[in-house]
Amino acid sequence: MGFGGFLQANTAVDVLIGPFIDDTDGKTAETGLTLSQADIKLSKNGQALAQKNDDTAAAHDANGYYNCELDATDTNTEGTLTLIVHESGALPVRMDFMVLSQAAYASLVTAKDSGYMDVNVKAVSEDTTAADNLESACDNYSVTRGLAGTALPAAAADSAGGLPISDAGGLDLDAKLANTNEVTAARMGALTDLIDGGRLDLILDAIVADTNELQTDWVNGGRLDLLIDALYAAIITNAAGVDIAADIIALKAETATILADTNELQGDLVNGGRLDLLIDAIKAAIDKCEDILGNKMDITDATGAVTLYADDSTTPLLTSTVVDDLTTTSRGKLS
Repeated sequence: MGFGGFLQANTAVDVLIGPFIDDTDGKTAETGLTLSQADIKLSKNGQALAQKNDDTAAAHDANGYYNCELDATDTNTEGTLTLIVHESGALPVRMDFMVLSQAAYASLVTAKDSGYMDVNVKAVSEDTTAADNLESACDNYSVTRGLAGTALPAAAADSAGGLPISDAGGLDLDAKLANTNEVTAARMGALTDLIDGGRLDLILDAIVADTNELQTDWVNGGRLDLLIDALYAAIITNAAGVDIAADIIALKAETATILADTNELQGDLVNGGRLDLLIDAIKAAIDKCEDILGNKMDITDATGAVTLYADDSTTPLLTSTVVDDLTTTSRGKLS
C-alpha cells in the first residue's frame, strides 16, 4: 500500500502501480502479469469497488511496476481514490490517490517560477463581477486614497484637502446637508445679529442686565422688597379697622344682619303680612278721606267750628267745634 499522489479531477492520467511481488518467495518481481480492465478496481471516497472505466490493460514498466491508464470518468470524483489489484501469482497491490479540483490541482502541482502557491480569486461569494471589481480597485490602489473606485481626495484623511473624520461618530451627512440648505440669506442675517455686539446680542445683554437688576430688587432690603413691605403695612396693619381682614369680617357680619332684615321685610310685604296690613289700613283711611273730601265743608263761626254737608243739602252731616282735633258733635252717614 502506498500514496500515489494528487490527481486532477475529470482528467485522464497514467499512474504507476506496484510493485507486484511473487506470492511464493515474497521478493521476486512479477514482470509478466496480464493486468486487464477487470483486474484493476477503484473505490471513490470509500464507496464500493468497481473495475476501472478505462479499458486499457496495464503494461509492465520495470521491476514489477505497471503503467495503468485512467480516464476522466475514473477521476470524476474529488477526494480519495483507492486502486487495488489482486492478480494470481502476485501479492495484492493497493494504491491511494487524492483527486483535487482542477483549480486546486493547478495551484498545487503546476510548475511555477517562484515558491508561492498560485491563488487566483475568481469569485467573491460566487460573484465573479465582485472579484473583477476588487481586482480593478486593487490595481489602482493609492497610498492616500486607498482602493480605487471612489472619487476620494489625494490627501490623507483629516488633513488639508483630505476627508473629514467624525471623532464622535454617527455623522449623518444628509441631515447636515438638509440643515445647511435651510441657512438662507435672511437666516444668515439673524445669525449676524447674534454675534457679540450684534442687534439681538445687545437685546439679550439688556435682558440679562434687567434680570440681574430684578434679582437685586427682590433680595431682602431691595427696591421691590421694600415696596412690598410698605404695601403690606399700608393694607394689612395700618388700615382703619386694624387690618383689612378684620374689616371684611365686620362687614360680613353687618351684611348678614342686612340680609336677615331684608328677608323679614320680604315676609312683611306678602299678602297678609305686617306691612301689607298697614298699607291696607292706610289705603282704607285714604279712601275714607276721599269720601270726606268729596263733601262740602263749611266753617260756621269764629271759634273754628266745622260743619260738613252732603252735596248742596242744608242738613249737616258732621259738626266739629275744634278744627285742630276734629271733635265730632254729630256724625251722619256719607252717601
